[in-house]
Amino acid sequence: MSVTDIALVASSAGNGASPASQDYNFIIERDRDVDIYCKVDGVAYTNFTIAAGVLTTGTFLLTTETLTIYRSTPRDQIQTWPSNTTPAAEDIEQAADKLTYIVQELEEESNRAATTPIEGPGFANDTVILVDAAGNFISMTVAEFLVWLGISVTVGGNPFDQDLNTTDDVEFAEVLCPSYKYNAAHFVAETTTSRTLTDADSGLTILCSNGSAVTITVGSALETNFWCNIVQIGAGVVTLDDDSGATTLNTAGDLFTAGQFTSLNMANYGTTDTYLVQ
Repeated sequence: MSVTDIALVASSAGNGASPASQDYNFIIERDRDVDIYCKVDGVAYTNFTIAAGVLTTGTFLLTTETLTIYRSTPRDQIQTWPSNTTPAAEDIEQAADKLTYIVQELEEESNRAATTPIEGPGFANDTVILVDAAGNFISMTVAEFLVWLGISVTVGGNPFDQDLNTTDDVEFAEVLCPSYKYNAAHFVAETTTSRTLTDADSGLTILCSNGSAVTITVGSALETNFWCNIVQIGAGVVTLDDDSGATTLNTAGDLFTAGQFTSLNMANYGTTDTYLVQ
């Protein structure tokens, strides 16, 4: 048969009182549910039946919910042609029709995809791609993205270097996620029995190796979103200290390690001098 270039997607809203019914004008290979992909408000929906060009949902849809259906021809081979035989004309036509369906679907899918020019990368290394409320793609530089987020950053050097194997004044990941700070010495050794945390410890894993008890003091005025991981690798139990009440350490467990090779994770969650400890 002749396969025309017709719409492969159909949408409608629910009425809140009965199962939704949606006509679809595209041809499918067989009247089977497997040939249809269905979503309700962007979420996959499988409780439906199809018959005579109409899809009917198995549940009521609210007036605020949108049903969208797509043709989704299975990418399989249904014809078996033995060697040294002449295929029937209708079998050849069915196979050709199926390939045409698949090409049409791939074209429809590619038209909805973010694309770049064929001659090379379409976006610079410091480009951020966003989708606005209308579903349109927006591209902007990292610097523009930070302004859009309302983040003000004043640093020397190159603050938008995305190579996290080097150390700049401010790393790309640190700017976008202040709770993460890359440092070439991501693990730092603590061999003494006491340490007072500073901003320089943010994002680090501190390995406490002393054989005696170790005290880690959490002083006041650490940077917002401060985070660190403290590991007991020696025999000495590691205890977090609130600096005589200068800080608040909230935990459902203990403020000390449970033994060798256990750890404490602490993070500021927005309130000054207040930390969550796990």
